Amino acid sequence: MGCTGFAVLQLLLLLWSSAVQAAEPVPEVKGLQPQLLTVPPGFNISVYQDGLPKARTISATVVNGSTIVYVGSAGSDDGKNPVGNVYYIVDEDSDGVPDFSGTLLRIDTPNGVVVQGSDLLLSGFEDGKGMVWRLPDVHSYALRNEPFTGNKSVITDRLPGDRWHGRRVLRFSPDGLLVLAVGVPCNVCKLNRTAQGIQFGSLYSLNVTSGELRQLATGVRNSVGFDWHPKTGELYFTDNGRDKIGNDVPDCELNRIPANSATVLARPGATTPASIPNFGHPYCHTEGLGDPYARDFGAGKPLLDPEFNPNGTVVNCSDPTLNRQPVQALGPHTAPLGMRFYRWSKNTPGAFPREYDGTAFIAEHGSWNRAPKIGYRIMMLRVANGTNAVSDYEPFASGWLQNENDNAHNFTWGRPVDVEQMPDGLLLISDDGTGALYRVTYNASNVDSSSSSSATRSVSASQGPAQPSGAAAVRAAAGFAWWALLVVLACVMHSNP
Repeated sequence: MGCTGFAVLQLLLLLWSSAVQAAEPVPEVKGLQPQLLTVPPGFNISVYQDGLPKARTISATVVNGSTIVYVGSAGSDDGKNPVGNVYYIVDEDSDGVPDFSGTLLRIDTPNGVVVQGSDLLLSGFEDGKGMVWRLPDVHSYALRNEPFTGNKSVITDRLPGDRWHGRRVLRFSPDGLLVLAVGVPCNVCKLNRTAQGIQFGSLYSLNVTSGELRQLATGVRNSVGFDWHPKTGELYFTDNGRDKIGNDVPDCELNRIPANSATVLARPGATTPASIPNFGHPYCHTEGLGDPYARDFGAGKPLLDPEFNPNGTVVNCSDPTLNRQPVQALGPHTAPLGMRFYRWSKNTPGAFPREYDGTAFIAEHGSWNRAPKIGYRIMMLRVANGTNAVSDYEPFASGWLQNENDNAHNFTWGRPVDVEQMPDGLLLISDDGTGALYRVTYNASNVDSSSSSSATRSVSASQGPAQPSGAAAVRAAAGFAWWALLVVLACVMHSNP
């Protein structure tokens, strides 16, 4: 039978209807929406605990068979109420289901928490100073479901009291030193020093016994996440790029401090020697290559700051002693915060597949003033064995941002902050937008042999059907359009031999 004009019209209308339906943006929703999250095949993501306003950094431990998760938080974003909570979540039999939770302590901006033995170390502010405290024998309070009523002791009160980029993360290095960052108190500015000799825009190690501070790096605008590579022992850290010079520049960064790099004692009147690793701020930034939502592997190229280094007249940004290039350009304004390297063990019951050993998981908090929005996801990154070359960089968990790259319709309902590998090998993710923690598990039996490499949604029957993201819908619509064109061409050729 020939290909009539009416038949062609019917076919085009059918395909166009399907394309429009596929491209329809996800309707905006508010509040906790776990059904919109995507993870790779075999993985599942679910809510571990909610009701934790402004949940930020995570530290977990096991005590006498019970898993305890501590969560730091922040006060209001406008700074009018800086008091936040330190939360505890207790899973008495470590079966992956919390049994109870509560507030351990209320204090000014308790962003950073980290367990050390039976104690919890905590960052915050007091009397205009940046502080690190020790809470002794803290697990006994959590296990009794009681607030902490003991006496906290001061480890250091020498940190700046500036609140802009002052929410500090605490992490112990393999040699037992506590590492923290001192962000710049501005969008972009010179790296001044306090009377205590602490330089802004730097990373420091803190000896929790003596209180000694040593500078590890300079030129770091605002790092809110770091970890040590499980194979090389080198320190990797995220850094947030400056604002107000473009929608697609500069990139945020994942950086690396080489092993055995120089350090310098922090003291009044101290200076930073040239041997300290310098990451460029405020003179040099990074511009990634390729799609802003999916940067090419690697560092990108140096970007000169138009205010502090116009035309490169102040600093040569190609000089590695003045501007160390990042391991990976993480996209513009993505706001990478917490990061962890996954440590695989055959003795861990809930371990991810072995190929995830050494994978860095990076929480992107997401842009605050970019249009369209960007970030709001967990990225995973791998470096090739024995090198600093990136061999994989792609989304691991996404969906907090919907209708990506659609300025008219994109929206967010949560903001990832931190990632923590649990003692049982699973992954926790904090979200200060919804005040929740998510638990990521893996089950090989859930992998469909026909699955592609793209992410699949994990949706329970009670959550309803998943909806396509904006980017996926656009790709689907484009596919339908090409299909329609080919069908019409074939039909016309058949009718006109």
